[in-house]
Amino acid sequence: MISDINLSRQSSVSVIVVGAGLSGLNAAKQLSKHGLDFLILEKSRGVGGRCATRRIQNISFDHGAQFFTAHKPFFKSIANDWLEKGHTRVWSNYFPSYNGATKSDSDLYYCAPNGMNLLPKLISKDLNIKLATTVNSIERMQCGWIVKTNNGEEFKAKKIILSLPLPQSLALLNPNTKNELIQTWPELMQVEYESCFTILALLSGVSKVPQPGAIRVQGEVISWISDNTQKFNNSSQSSLTINTNSSFTNKYFEAPHDEIARIVLDEAKEWLGSKVVQWQVHRWKYAKAIGFVGLPCVTFGEPTDLVLCGDYMQPPCGIEGSVLSGLAAAKALLKYD
Repeated sequence: MISDINLSRQSSVSVIVVGAGLSGLNAAKQLSKHGLDFLILEKSRGVGGRCATRRIQNISFDHGAQFFTAHKPFFKSIANDWLEKGHTRVWSNYFPSYNGATKSDSDLYYCAPNGMNLLPKLISKDLNIKLATTVNSIERMQCGWIVKTNNGEEFKAKKIILSLPLPQSLALLNPNTKNELIQTWPELMQVEYESCFTILALLSGVSKVPQPGAIRVQGEVISWISDNTQKFNNSSQSSLTINTNSSFTNKYFEAPHDEIARIVLDEAKEWLGSKVVQWQVHRWKYAKAIGFVGLPCVTFGEPTDLVLCGDYMQPPCGIEGSVLSGLAAAKALLKYD
């Protein structure tokens, strides 16, 4: 289980990891295996970041990552281990598109049977994590770093791992450190993100989303629709996850949720098949990296005492990129421990 430790008794650790997404969790897991004391600070009330699952009326929706693929040999071994243990299953090797074409290749698309958030929950078991804690700033001191949070707490660490989306990571550093980091690693300026709205729609009955339970729409508003009921095979009442494309998201980024839901659900009406009985809208500002650094992680300091990691480092983005970058970040710190 996650250990939400009493930090009044432990204000100094070897490593502070900012962010409990898959990058940060995997980095911390490796540090734990090598006996380093660490603390993960996470602003949300749960772990996982964009590997997220939500429930409406006790019905599950994946509202972040919809699936993952495995390309690189080391991650393939991790994916096979998850599969053998029953943590994941093969969802499909194709998804139909709106024009009727299908994508079928050597890739397998994996999902977690009860929601993608299962993966970060498994990885976070027995890790020292303080949830609902927003980091406001990180300052380099003479003998390490000072981390300040939204509730007035201050923690000291010899080393830092930043596993947030790059703009959020850079925003925590003071201007001098940020500028020096960018001058050292100009590749960071190549990173860009697409934004996305995710609309969760609980239906009164069965949807018209085709098998295997998802469709690539690529329209002027919608990019993807999945039927979580087919995906999880756990209800006769369909639960849809609808993702918007970046152009629509950017145009309506500050619009009220009811306006966004009205437009998106009207656009999706041919796939609904049943009445929408409840909906929610979630806004992902940094939904998908579309520009990359080109390295597994970025290190800073002599010796290294700051590491940035995440799926924006190098393709493939998403779960595979997050896991591999987090492991690389831990390796970089352990090298100089």
